[in-house]
Amino acid sequence: GILYCAISDHLPCFISVKIGNTLSSKKRPLTRLFGDKNCNEFKGRMSAHNCDGLYRPDEDWYDNFICSVTEIFEKSFPLVRVSRKRFKDKPWLTTELKESIKKNHHLHQIFKTKPGVSTKNKYNRYKNMLRLRLKEAEIKYYEEIFENHKSSSYNLWKHLGSIVRSNKRKQMPVTKMMLNGCMVQNRMIILDIMNNHFCNVGAGLQEKFPTDNETFKSYLTNPLTNSFYLSPINTEDVTCEIKKLNPRKSSGPDNIGSKIIQLCPAIFAENLVKIFNNAIANRQYPTAMKIAKVIPLYTNGEKCDPGNYRPISLLSCCNKIFEILICKKLLCFFGNQ
Repeated sequence: GILYCAISDHLPCFISVKIGNTLSSKKRPLTRLFGDKNCNEFKGRMSAHNCDGLYRPDEDWYDNFICSVTEIFEKSFPLVRVSRKRFKDKPWLTTELKESIKKNHHLHQIFKTKPGVSTKNKYNRYKNMLRLRLKEAEIKYYEEIFENHKSSSYNLWKHLGSIVRSNKRKQMPVTKMMLNGCMVQNRMIILDIMNNHFCNVGAGLQEKFPTDNETFKSYLTNPLTNSFYLSPINTEDVTCEIKKLNPRKSSGPDNIGSKIIQLCPAIFAENLVKIFNNAIANRQYPTAMKIAKVIPLYTNGEKCDPGNYRPISLLSCCNKIFEILICKKLLCFFGNQ
């Protein structure tokens, strides 16, 4: 088509082409916002929630508690799309620098609408000053990273890797897998293949070891004469372990991470003590705590071979607390023998 207007001496032309999804823009990821507003909303809902009705006989107390916490978590921290500005932001851009960038764009528009020596010089001076401030902010950002992680070579190389290999692709989902010589793309079948492979890794390694007639009992010392009594857990111990949790660690299958638990340590400690002591009294470990979220990480070789992946198991934070408390009681028992 042709646009009839008085913009220039030549009439501008345009064309409309349907290209489908070949040039679809990159989707902005979903994220949860852990700002002060959402955190305070989560605290208020947890404080107002009555958990006494969750602990009914012949029911899984932990399952009931974690379901109620998950419901409050979803309401307080809903999944939202990352804003376009935030998606393109650099980590060293502060609010002040963003305002300066807006002012720089405004001066550029003034120079375009009212070209002249004064507007041009004003725009160029501010642009050069802004460029220098951006460079200094970037240098300061990386200096602080290296200074904060100089005692940990792992974290230091982790940040260096993100700088040197900034274009490295992230871990992609497994879309196909080889099964009995056939390529499988069904998601549920791929999950079964991965689970069967990881569950049978131990048995496969055992077959490679040489067999002998000795049993594990030949390596044991004389048995202990005293029996072990698992005493009830108190609130102070649970609160202490909650404070020690690393907030940077990923959450388990329940999606309740250390950062969420540490928002309401007293409420979580009070309820977890009831759950732990009930499990000890009934001699039954909570079923939901036995579940781990397994993430297959690709190592090398063919991506359709399950042997080229190594599993990473993410456990529930509540399970970690329970295991640590039981471990401390066991170590105390063995130390006294």
